[in-house]
Amino acid sequence: MHDGTIGRANELCRFLFGHKREDFLQKNAFKWLKALGILV
Repeated sequence: MHDGTIGRANELCRFLFGHKREDFLQKNAFKWLKALGILV
């Protein structure tokens, strides 16, 4: 993965979910990794 892609994903999550971002990422880690794997 590229740091830039992860950074943009984190910024998007922070914008959409705010303080719930970490919990959201943990619950959807597999989906995110799969999606990022496809995008990168």
